[in-house]
Amino acid sequence: MIVVSVKDLPLDAMTWTINGVQAWSDANGTISTVFDRGVGADPDLVWARRSPNTIEMAIKPAILHLGGPSRFAWSAWAYQGTLTPPDIALQAATPDLYQIDNTCARGFNGNSSGLLNNCMK
Repeated sequence: MIVVSVKDLPLDAMTWTINGVQAWSDANGTISTVFDRGVGADPDLVWARRSPNTIEMAIKPAILHLGGPSRFAWSAWAYQGTLTPPDIALQAATPDLYQIDNTCARGFNGNSSGLLNNCMK
């Protein structure tokens, strides 16, 4: 999971930053921090920038293979409030997760059925 805190991003689409950017991994039910504002095995693993209407993320391909399988799920949310990745693993702990906006979950290199917020028909 990649978390970008908008409050830590300058409102300038030209400026890439690691401020407010975190990456988390779920390996067999154990959720751990992989990247936290430049701290981790690779200080350039994830970057973000924003403009008034857009948030962009840049990730290195290595994040997709951090001790895990070659498939993953992609979802994006806009969330207002405090968010911790372990809360998402416990869906009931974050009942208002989709309170502002979200996209459908998509699977990469695998089936997306059973994913949280799967919009595939």
